[in-house]
Amino acid sequence: MLDQEKIIAAANKACEAAISAGAEFADVSVYAGRELSVDLESCAVKSCDANIGSGVSVRAIYKGGTGWCGIDSADIEDAAHAGEKAAKLALLAEPDPDFNSLPEPSEDYHEIE
Repeated sequence: MLDQEKIIAAANKACEAAISAGAEFADVSVYAGRELSVDLESCAVKSCDANIGSGVSVRAIYKGGTGWCGIDSADIEDAAHAGEKAAKLALLAEPDPDFNSLPEPSEDYHEIE
C-alpha cells in the first residue's frame, strides 16, 4: 500500500511532466486501496477475491483542448509518463475558443502538508 508521501510525489511528478510537455493546466488524481468481495449462493460462499491496486489519472489542458491519461500504477516514473501522454493528447485536441482558465482555489483552500 502506498503511503501519503509516495502518493503526493506521484501526483506532483505527473503534474510537472504534463506542464513540461506543453500543457497550460493539469490536474492529477492518485488512488491506492484494496478491495474484498465475496459471492454467496444459497447461503454458501461461492467465491472470494482480494485485490490491491493503485493508479494515476491525469487531465491536461492546452487552449481548452483536453487530454486524459489513466494508468493502473502509482509508480513515480509511470505517473510522469501519464502526465506527458495527457499533455500530448491535449496539444492534439481541438482548442475551445470559449475557454479562459480553470477556476482558482478560494482563499480558504486547505493545503495538504
